[in-house]
This record gives sequence, structure tokens and C-alpha cells, in this order.
Amino acid sequence: MQILPDKQTDQNLIKLLKANSNNFHFNQTQIKQRLLQSIRQTPQAAVRIPFRWILEYGSAVALIIILATATFGFAANSNPGDKFFPINKWGEQVILSLPLNDQTIAQIHTNIVNKRLRALTKLENEENQQAQETPAINNRRLITVKESHETLSAAITTITAQKEALRASDNSESINALNQVLTRLENLAKQQEEKIEAIESHTQNDQVREEIEDQLKQIHEVRNQVYQESKIQGKSIDNEEN
Repeated sequence: MQILPDKQTDQNLIKLLKANSNNFHFNQTQIKQRLLQSIRQTPQAAVRIPFRWILEYGSAVALIIILATATFGFAANSNPGDKFFPINKWGEQVILSLPLNDQTIAQIHTNIVNKRLRALTKLENEENQQAQETPAINNRRLITVKESHETLSAAITTITAQKEALRASDNSESINALNQVLTRLENLAKQQEEKIEAIESHTQNDQVREEIEDQLKQIHEVRNQVYQESKIQGKSIDNEEN
């Protein structure tokens, strides 16, 4: 058999194609159907996962879930200054970011503020049993007071904005419900002030006392904001009745 050079082979192939072009019919539909039929008839290799892998990796996933659940369980009961508190705070923000209605969001904010008040109460009780001031105690004081102020301020800012949006839609029922929440927050703010004043009285470090005093002033301003908001709402109700 004679092997032709590459160039000559190409020329001969071109001649053959030209000679048979009249008898060649390209049917796209038939070719597609044949390809699909060929794929269906081709046996597919079954993917099997070894049972050993299921035991190993399944146990690992289960362990991760158990550890995560336990971690969030511990974090939910943690207070400012505790090791797991950042996880607790992150979980609160995740819940607040959910697409919930205004009243539910307002209630969640109130619950968080109430949790910070309990943390202040716990800190006050612990200080009554401790005779010596330490840097760790002062750090916990500052963190607890700061978190109390921040959560209270965030709650009132959010609910006030919700009320403004509801005023535009003239939804008086929802506005009244939010006013009740603000009244509850004002009461919690008053209790926060009392607890922080007690904590401040136990603090001997001048710099820490100044920082606590600054946070206390800001809480008082936020509380006054709620009071002014309730007065505005009271006047608007009187105007509607008249």
C-alpha cells in the first residue's frame, strides 16, 4: 500500500468529497436523534459511596452540628464580657435581620434590652460580694454598661423610624402598639440608669468612673428622647379627638 505525502493526501480527500457532494445529505434532526439514542443506550457507571466514608464523614458532620448547637446554647445565656457573648450578639443581629413585621422586631429589641438589664443586675450583685477592684472587673463594668446603652439606643432608633413610616400610611393601630413598646423601653432605661449608678458608686478607678458617667448621660438622653416622642404622640391624639 502506497502512503501519499500529506499535501497530496489532502488534495485527494478534497477530490473525493467534491465527487460525492451530490449524494451527501446533511440532516441535522436525524443526527441529533441518533446521538441522543446512542447516549441513552450507553451504560452509565453507577456511583457508589463506600459505607466506610458514610460512617467517617457522617459522624464528622453530626459532631459539627452537635458542637454548633451546644455553642449557641451556651452563648444564648452569656453576658457582656463573657467568652461566648460575641456569638450571642451575632445571633441577636441575625434574628433582627429577618423579614419580620414591625411589632415583632420591636418586641425582639425590647427583649434584648431586658437581657442587658439582667446583665447589669447580675454585675451589681457580684460587686456587692467583692471587696477588691481588679482590671478584669472594671473591663466587665465598661463592656456591660456600653452594651446596655447601645442596645437601648438601637431599639429606640428603630422603633421611632417604624413609627414615622406608619404615620405616612396612617396606621394608628400599629402606631399605638409601638407606643406601648416605647413606654416599656422608657421604664427599662430608668432601671438601667439606677443599676449603672450603683455600679458607678462601687468603681474606684477615676478613668473608668468617667467612662461609666459618659454612658450614663447618653442613656439619660435616649430616655428623654422616648419621653419627648410620647409627648408628641399624646398631642397628636388630642388633636385628632378635638
